[in-house]
Amino acid sequence: MSNYLERERTERLDHLALAEKALRALLHMHLHDEALRAHAERAMAHVRECQVAITSPDRARSLGQLCRHLDRMNELLAHLDGQAAGQRTQPHV
Repeated sequence: MSNYLERERTERLDHLALAEKALRALLHMHLHDEALRAHAERAMAHVRECQVAITSPDRARSLGQLCRHLDRMNELLAHLDGQAAGQRTQPHV
């Protein structure tokens, strides 16, 4: 790989690392807005996928694949959260 391409690749990864750091700081705040948290989490997933696309292009998912995977994960988490909430509200016999 030429020096120019390697510098460009490194610069892109540096920018993504800064974005990830900023998003991580945002997520560590006490966010009371669920929509804000959801958008920040999804943005973090996109940043990480960009990093994969740069470092291992053959492993990167398309935007559609990533969104479908994130949606399925959110559905699973909501389902598990609903089950846990149901267990907490059931009286102990």
